[in-house]
Amino acid sequence: MLTRPGSRTLNASPVSQGTPRATATSPPATVTPTQVPSRRSTQPNLSSSDECTHDGVARIAERIDIKNIKSTVFTGAVPEGSYDSGAREWWEQFADQADDAQVLAGQLWNDKVNTATLSLFLSGSARRWLKQHRHDHPRATFAETGDALVAKFRPKLTNQEITARIYDEPKLPAETYQEFADRLLLMVGGLDGGTTNRANARHALGTFVRHAWPQRKDVIF
Repeated sequence: MLTRPGSRTLNASPVSQGTPRATATSPPATVTPTQVPSRRSTQPNLSSSDECTHDGVARIAERIDIKNIKSTVFTGAVPEGSYDSGAREWWEQFADQADDAQVLAGQLWNDKVNTATLSLFLSGSARRWLKQHRHDHPRATFAETGDALVAKFRPKLTNQEITARIYDEPKLPAETYQEFADRLLLMVGGLDGGTTNRANARHALGTFVRHAWPQRKDVIF
């Protein structure tokens, strides 16, 4: 250690041929705090698995683009003069529109966001059912929820009773052939498997052929 009058103490260490080198302690570096983005400005991650509570449905709807979903509101009620609430047809249409809305918006919604969006298009007993279903099955996928909705609000008739009604269903005087075919297919939707089961579709085809022109049977398929 070398000390000179009127100067500060220097630490010397042999570097080359005994020449001392002074070292000084550097001042502490200034640490800049990490910038943490505000939660309000953070864009939602639509592919995340964050919880979507019932209370947050409105906020979620503001973040995602659902303007291309034009579905009617499903209540689960059976229209007067009908035996079916139309749950299967409604669900298939809603699911298709939800898929298209994501494509058009350039978004990808996870199951929880899809189910939260579904709740916006339900009311009455259907809305109450969904609330209970989400409580009882918190891990249910969007597709599983749709299947459960159809099962819950399917006709109270057996497959045999529905098939018999399809067989006896007449064409209404004011109906076009296309409308008659659509109505028969709607009735088929009440059977297990719906219109995806070719055996079910044949029931509608047989009725159509009996009550309409045979050459128009292609309308069914």
